[in-house]
Amino acid sequence: MSKLRLPLIGSGEELSGAAPPAFERSLRAATPGDAEHRRLVGILIAPTREAASSSVPPSAARFLTEALDAAQVWAGGGASTDAVHLGRKNAFAALPTIEDATIQAVRKAQELEQRTASPLDRHADHVVLRYASLAAHFATSATCHLLDAIETPPLLLEVLRDVAGAHAYLKTGLGAARDPAFRARSVEQAEWEAARPISRALGHAATELAPQIFHEFLGARWRALATEERGRLDALVTPT
Repeated sequence: MSKLRLPLIGSGEELSGAAPPAFERSLRAATPGDAEHRRLVGILIAPTREAASSSVPPSAARFLTEALDAAQVWAGGGASTDAVHLGRKNAFAALPTIEDATIQAVRKAQELEQRTASPLDRHADHVVLRYASLAAHFATSATCHLLDAIETPPLLLEVLRDVAGAHAYLKTGLGAARDPAFRARSVEQAEWEAARPISRALGHAATELAPQIFHEFLGARWRALATEERGRLDALVTPT
């Protein structure tokens, strides 16, 4: 007869690994609206606000900051959930406006840039716009998830992912993707690969390889920045 063993971890007690263990345990123990829940929401308001202000032009960021103001009051023990619901509704509805304003601001900046021409410029400029719009999207998502977490605490885990994503897309798009030297390195790598006998045999021209290599380099940069940002956020939510 086999011996019965008590499980070390009960059903539903496993940690997801989406946040530092101490934060996730506190989140699981919190009851919607209690002091611990409000404390955890309050911790993530500042990084969410930072993502909003850095990723979205001021004219459109107000939709997010006003919603976060309502969350701030709630976390401090005041405000009804009605104000939170209204802020969430306005933030979500403003997403097209937020993304459009972000694209227009970055496009204007591109028009003012003076740089050495690169065969990657047309493609890379589109990538810059795409990454900027994704940063704005993730900043909006972080705000909406934070407000939703006032009724559903586990959604605070999504806020961590969103904030990290917003910063990674912003810094990659407005940093590496826009950098003439970064573009030049992508072209140089493409020319080197195109000169290899196997590349010539496969018909891989430098003009075709350059965008692929550019995205490979950007992907590595994005992952490094996302990991760095998650480390910063994890330190922020971990009790000292």
